[in-house]
Amino acid sequence: MAVTALLLGVGALSTVNAQDLGGAGLIQVLPVTYFFALGLSLTGFVGSLGLKVLRPWLLVTQLLVLIVILHGADPIIHGLPRLEASYRHLGITDYITQSGGLDRKLDAYFNWPGFFGLLAMLSNTTGVHDLTWAATWAPVGVNVLLMPALLALAQRLTSSPRQAWAGVWMFYLASWVGQDYLSPQACALLLLLTLIACVLTVFPGWPWKPGINSPVGSGTWCADSNQGGRRQCQPNYRGQP
Repeated sequence: MAVTALLLGVGALSTVNAQDLGGAGLIQVLPVTYFFALGLSLTGFVGSLGLKVLRPWLLVTQLLVLIVILHGADPIIHGLPRLEASYRHLGITDYITQSGGLDRKLDAYFNWPGFFGLLAMLSNTTGVHDLTWAATWAPVGVNVLLMPALLALAQRLTSSPRQAWAGVWMFYLASWVGQDYLSPQACALLLLLTLIACVLTVFPGWPWKPGINSPVGSGTWCADSNQGGRRQCQPNYRGQP
């Protein structure tokens, strides 16, 4: 089902003519087969999540297909970076690559050149000086790179594997802030989520699991005390009283 959704989605996007775009954007030119492919992808993930035995490789495949269908729309249709800021970032990177230095009088972006310096270093190291392709496909690449950190975070926030996978799935469906292009903030988000995931892995504590006897499902279990009728509570490590 994932392969079918991918083929239908990419095929539908390939037929869209960017010249037909109007005020409503992509929604008015996307063919019906695209929405069918998207629905097929969503159905496939829900079906995979409902299996008696979870298959992580299948869920990862479903998520990758969803990323391509949603975030690969602009790269496939336009074949160029979507945002004006992407071209500015490419220009700053090219300046650093060509000159090997910074010019703070030229643009304020040179005041925080770390990300652009990294791109320039990669460009010089690989010998690939035209990074337009990287800016074009950055939304897909950034979202794919976010997946391991998101999964690690979700698995620390719940003891249910199904809830963890569903949470990552909801992230990709609901994350439309547009900060996944070739930019310092996209890199910062990736580093931040990775850092938090590493910290929670090293200092795990226990996943959130409401206690059976807790009236508010607060991850604790409580019992009546013989001293003054007060209730004594403590963390519920095993999810049982």
